[in-house]
Formats: sequence, structure tokens, C-alpha cells
Amino acid sequence: MAESQSSFRDKLATGIGKFAGSRFVRSIIDSGYAVIPFTIVGAIFLILTVLPQAFPIPGFASLYANTIGKFSNMFTVVYNANMGILSLIFGGQFTYSYAKIYQQEEKLNLVPLNALFMMLMAMFITVPEMVFKNGSIQFVQSLKADNIVGGGIQVSTSGVTRIGTTGLFTAIVIGWLTVQIYRFTVKHNWQIKMPDVVPAGVSNSFSSLIPGFCVAFVVATINLILVLMGTDIFKVMYVPFSFVGKLGGVC
Repeated sequence: MAESQSSFRDKLATGIGKFAGSRFVRSIIDSGYAVIPFTIVGAIFLILTVLPQAFPIPGFASLYANTIGKFSNMFTVVYNANMGILSLIFGGQFTYSYAKIYQQEEKLNLVPLNALFMMLMAMFITVPEMVFKNGSIQFVQSLKADNIVGGGIQVSTSGVTRIGTTGLFTAIVIGWLTVQIYRFTVKHNWQIKMPDVVPAGVSNSFSSLIPGFCVAFVVATINLILVLMGTDIFKVMYVPFSFVGKLGGVC
């Protein structure tokens, strides 16, 4: 019995070790480190907007309102410029690190920066809300006080809703898909190769043309299928995030 338990623990530890050392997890860890300074900067400016609530001292609220409180909207803008685009920061770093790991370990001609740009393109394909109505794909429009959507883009006081923290799962999945498509096209030589005399910047831009098209085509096709089914990529990816949020509320 003791030997079987020890064997199980060894197998479990080996499995966990392999998972922790996987390319995906290492890229997630890099992304977590990357967002730390942005969250700290955002938190500092958030604190500046809630100082009267943090220090309920008699007369302080009036002093705040007549001094730095006049700039509270600017503090909110800086906060939104960090936390309001967190999925792009996290997903961008994840994609860059993921592509770089493949570049180094598989010796592939991947350009991590190009992978990041392709991920951003693909991410914004998922941002507009669309519905299939009257025989065509249409952008969602809503001018309700609690749900403002124009041209399919939902906005709030935090900015564009789908590129904030609620888009983290979407950004991770889009980043993973982007790198895998990019890797596939490179391994199968689906690239436009320029002569050696062409500057590296120009050569890299053309080398990402076919991978970029493939990424856009795949993401747009998946999103189209989901829209026809009454949902979209973001809504599907938001399910785990909403579950975590509800779980956190219960705890």
C-alpha cells in the first residue's frame, strides 16, 4: 500500500513538473510578471480617486474636492489606460513569450513581435458584438444607460469593455491560436521570402503576410460560426471568467 501511494505521488509530482515546465505555462508566468508594473501604476491612480473614502477625516473631502479632486477624471483616464487594456497587455506578452520559446527551442524562423501584432489583430476581430439578423451579419447597437454599444463596440467608464480584465481568457486563447497558426505556416514554408539584399524590416513584414492572413481567416471564421449560433468567441471565453468571479463572490 505504501509503495503504491509513493508511486502515485512520484507520478503526480512528475506530471505537475512537466506541466509547470511547459511552454504554455512558462509564457503565462512571463505575462504575469509583465502586468505587475501596469497594475501598480493603475492602483496608484485609483487610490488618488478614492482618497476621501480612504481617509474619512472631517474637512478632508472638501479639501480634496477643491484641490487634486479637480483632476480626478484624469486619474481615472490613467487607471483605465492600464487596467482598461489589461487583456491586451497580458495577451500580448503571452504571445510574444510563447512565440519566442518556439523560436529558440524549435529553431523556427518566428518573429515574436510579428506574432504579437497578429494576436492584437485577431483580438480586435473578437471585440465587436455582432448578430445574424434579417439574413445578414449586423453590429449590435444599444443606447441603454447600463449598456452602451455603438458599431458593435461596448463601452463603459473603463473604456472598451472587451479589452479590459474580462477579456483575459479570450486574449490567452487568441494568443495561443495565433502562435500555433504562425508556427504551422512557418514549418510548412507558407511564407513570402524576400532576397537577402532586402532590409530585414521589409523582409519580416512580408514574411508575416501569409501567417497574418491565416490567423485573420481562422479567427474570423470561428467567430462567424459562433455568431450564427447566437454567441461569439468572447462570450464563450468569458464563461470561465464569470464562473471564477461568482466563485470568488461566494468565497
